[in-house]
Amino acid sequence: MIQLLGDYECRLDGKGRLKIPSDLLKQLGEDKDSRFILKRGEDRCLVLYPNRVWEEKTKLVNQLNTLLKEEREYRRAFLRSARYVETDSSDRINIPGSMLEYAGIEREVRVLALGDEIEIWSLKEYAASEEKDEQILREAPERIWRKQE
Repeated sequence: MIQLLGDYECRLDGKGRLKIPSDLLKQLGEDKDSRFILKRGEDRCLVLYPNRVWEEKTKLVNQLNTLLKEEREYRRAFLRSARYVETDSSDRINIPGSMLEYAGIEREVRVLALGDEIEIWSLKEYAASEEKDEQILREAPERIWRKQE
C-alpha cells in the first residue's frame, strides 16, 4: 500500500512540464515507475496516480453496472479525462494545455500528496481549498467519527 505525504510548491517550465518532487519519488520507492495517470480532479485540481494505484481504482470503477444510467455516467466522467503521462530523464511530466486550463494552472503550482494519489493545484484554487479545509477540520470530525461508532 502506498502512503504518500507532503505539500510542495513547484513551478512548471515554459513547456508546461512539472518536475515531480524528489521527496515524493523517494516515497514511491518500489512503486516508482516512469508511467503515471493524470486526470481532472473533482475539485478543480489535477490528480496524478501511480500506475499500480490507477489499476486498483479502475478495477472498482469498471465493476459499475453500465446498464444503470448514474453508474454509467459516473464511470464515463471518472475515466474521460484520464491519460497516461511518463516522466522524462529529469523526472518531469508534461501536462496538457486543456488540463492546465481546467485547473486554472499557470506557472506556480502546489503539489499535495494524499495517501495513494497526488493532487496538482493552481495557487489560487489551493488557497481557496485551504480555507475550506480549516472549516472542515473544525466542524466535521464530530459528524464523521460518530458515524464510525
